[in-house]
Amino acid sequence: MEEEINVEMENNPENKPEYTLRPIIYVSWLLGVGVARPKCSPKWLTMALRVLHFAVSSVIVAFSAMDFANFGKQFTSKLFEIMYCMNETVCHLAAYYYVYHMVRHYEKWPELMKMLESLDRNIGRETSINDRCVKIRQIFAVSIVSLFGPVSLIVHVLYYYFTDPEQIFASDLLLYYTIAQTLVNSFVFDIVVYVICQRFRAINEIVARLDEKLGTYWTTLKIRRIRRLHNGMYLHTRREKY
Repeated sequence: MEEEINVEMENNPENKPEYTLRPIIYVSWLLGVGVARPKCSPKWLTMALRVLHFAVSSVIVAFSAMDFANFGKQFTSKLFEIMYCMNETVCHLAAYYYVYHMVRHYEKWPELMKMLESLDRNIGRETSINDRCVKIRQIFAVSIVSLFGPVSLIVHVLYYYFTDPEQIFASDLLLYYTIAQTLVNSFVFDIVVYVICQRFRAINEIVARLDEKLGTYWTTLKIRRIRRLHNGMYLHTRREKY
């Protein structure tokens, strides 16, 4: 019979995955993209933010159509006109898709966070998890999103405001807006995958520590625990689709 060994662990909220991922979660939530959201945020507030982004996208679409009607005939090549139309269409569809994606998969994020929290509790009985690299990657991600999103937008507007104000079009606003949304959406996925990989590495470290000195009983017990961790992660990651 397998003997359970309970190790008392400090219930520190700072050790939870959701706390570690706070920077990228808040950026994604405020930009209205993806399913990541703070645990404390009520559903109505999240929906209100998405409706706000939907309204902003709709207004920019209207202004973009007006801009195209004004200068669309100035294209010297039909190819440039087609490329411009394709770029605008992709930007508009992406902005609307992000709203739909959140509504459809609203309950997926809490499930993922609960799964990671459960894994951390089980892994913490055997070894510690260092999420310092996760925090560094989040700083890098937020910096990149800020640089290519609002910072680039401000530089663009200021440059043309002082040089040629007539070259400022609403369609340019949508471009930087969509770039920021797309970047943070990709970074959230990459960082969450990295967090899961860190958990697999921690399990592999537990395997590497298995020693004949532990004895057959303890080795068998640890292998069973490791197998449950691997199976649990596999089943959850199969069900989570982002």
